[in-house]
Parts: sequence; C-alpha cells; structure tokens
Amino acid sequence: MLGLRSKAALITGGAGGLGSEICRRFVREGMKVAIADINGERIEKLQSELEEMGGETVGILVDLHSEESICEMISQAEKAFGHLNTLINCAMETRREISSTDIDVLTMNLEAWKAMFEVNLYAGALACKYVIPGMIRQSGGTIVNFASTAGMLGEVNENGYGCTKAAVIQLTRSIATTYGKRGIRCNCISPGLIRHPRVDAALPPAIIDIVMENQLVPYPSEPKHISGVVAFLVSDDSAFITGQNFVVDGGTNAHVPTYAQQAKLFANGFGIAKND
Repeated sequence: MLGLRSKAALITGGAGGLGSEICRRFVREGMKVAIADINGERIEKLQSELEEMGGETVGILVDLHSEESICEMISQAEKAFGHLNTLINCAMETRREISSTDIDVLTMNLEAWKAMFEVNLYAGALACKYVIPGMIRQSGGTIVNFASTAGMLGEVNENGYGCTKAAVIQLTRSIATTYGKRGIRCNCISPGLIRHPRVDAALPPAIIDIVMENQLVPYPSEPKHISGVVAFLVSDDSAFITGQNFVVDGGTNAHVPTYAQQAKLFANGFGIAKND
C-alpha cells in the first residue's frame, strides 16, 4: 500500500481501457475515485465493479471539447468528495474519423488537427486550470498527464497525435515549475503501445509484431503496467519528483534504431567465431 487511503482522484477517460485500470488500482489503494468519461454506459458498468470492490466513486459525464463541461467536471468531483488530491489526464482523441486522417501534414485536414489538440492538449490544460485553485487552497496536490513516445520521436504516421503529446510534455514541465512552491507536483507518463483488445483490433498484426520485436522485455504491455507507475507518482513515495516525463515502453526507446535487425543476425550466429 502506498499511503493513498481516503485521498480523492479524478481520472479523465476513466472508463476506457487504461483509465479503468487506473481506477481499479486507486480503489485497491483505498482512494475515492471520480470517473470522468463521455460514455455513460461504460461509467455505470465500471462504477458497479468498483463499488463491489468497496470503492467510493462518482461518475461524471464530460465533453472534453467544451471548456464549460470541463469546469463542471472539476466542480462535481470536488462537491462529491469535498476535495481533490489528484488529477489524472488520461483521455485522448479516439474517434476513427479523426485518427484515420492522422498520417502526415499533407493528408490531415485542419478540423482533424483542431479536434486532436482540443482533447489531447487543451482539455488537459483546462482541467489543470480548474483543479489547481482547489489544490492550492489545500496546500498541495498531484497531477499526472499522459503523453506518449510518439511525442518524443519522429514516426511515419500520427503526426498530429505526436505533436499534441510533445506539447503535453512541455505543459507538464510548465505546471511543475509554476506551482511547485505551492505544493503541487506534476509529472507525465509516455507509454509505448499498450495492448488492449480494442487496440489490438484496430492495429494490423504486422505493426504489433514490429513493436514486440523492438521491446526489450519479452511480454506485451498491459494497462496494469502503467497503473502501477501512476499510483507511485501520486503517492508520497515520489514526493521529490516533479516535472518529469516517465517513459514506460518496455525499453523500446532505450536502444539503437537497428536493434531488431541486429538481434536477429546475432541470434543466428552472425559475427561469432566458431571452432571447427
């Protein structure tokens, strides 16, 4: 246990694959959880599960394209629990009509760019804007933003998504710098590909194979691998950590770009002297 009992957290995208796992981890740690999502049916299903686990929860419908809705989301969570110790900005733009156009600057239209930035960057920044005053009044709090390895390195697709996530990393540093003396810590997590049934269904098997070849750990990533890092970052065990970007990608970005090809060569005995 990480000493999180009775603390209250708001998770945007809380009923999604990763968000729901973070909610489960927080409930196991004894935290109160506000599940903010655009999908009411998924919120109700998750609430039922968490309450069976003994969790204290509130479900909040939110439209992250609307500043008014984001402000109301923070207000509802604070009213439900009396305070908020933690904000997890986990939601991202997932609409197929947007993501299918996110390849490069030549093919992505302006409306798709705007929609991507509205959810992936602006919504998180606005959630911070409306939660920070309450955190200041209670002498502190923790914020965890979600970026991505796509925001750190160039890729042949997801140009817009990568731009939004690079901006999230800088937003994290700015909030940590501006409000650190007021007791607010802000960090972010940059996952690699997180395996989940909906993710696997959306990606060609060849892409998943490439990701697995370039990971250094021999098993696929799962939401539980990320939720543990989130729990650590909101606990007092990380009290001296702020303004940091934690890369949680199974070592994919720890090696040279030619790692996968070289590994195959050496596995077949390339460059190793053999005795007659």
